[in-house]
Formats: sequence, C-alpha cells, structure tokens
Amino acid sequence: STVAALSLSASSRPDWSLLVGVAQDALAMCQVEEGRKEEARRKGITYSEREIFELVHDDQRQCSVCNTACFLSATRCPCNGGVVCCLCHCLDGCSCSASNK
Repeated sequence: STVAALSLSASSRPDWSLLVGVAQDALAMCQVEEGRKEEARRKGITYSEREIFELVHDDQRQCSVCNTACFLSATRCPCNGGVVCCLCHCLDGCSCSASNK
C-alpha cells in the first residue's frame, strides 16, 4: 500500500511509528465520520446509497456551503441538480425536508 511504501526508510525497514500513527489517524477519522452520519440520521436523513468518490471529480464532490471536498460521506438533494453538502452542512444545501436528501 501507499502508506507502507511511505514508511520504508533508505534501509527498506518499515517505520512502525509512522504506520501506527497513520492507523490511529484513520481510526479517528472513521469514528468522527460515524458520529456525523448518526447525527444526519437524527436530523431525518434516512436514504443512503454508495458512491465511489474516487471516480467523481473533486469539483463535483465539494460541499456547496463550506467548499470542503467530501471524501467519505456527503448529502445530495435532487431538487437543485444534486448539489453536494458535507455531513456538517447536510441540511443547508436547499430548503427541502431532510427525508428528500
């Protein structure tokens, strides 16, 4: 993997502290994302589908409110041409009810 390749020093020995740090950061990022998804569900957003964000151009997965590129999750409402909002701004992209997003 890319992380493993980055952790190799000139002597081709893995930098375990780097690998552990990256794993801890990834775990923390996933935990924050799960909390945001749960909050979106509490706000009334219940429909979901999978999308491979790596195949979507950065401009098409940018939050319309804060301009952050969405990497893990986002909301989209069909009323406004599918404008994307990050989970922090999941209700701010349009005036539709949460159940439409």
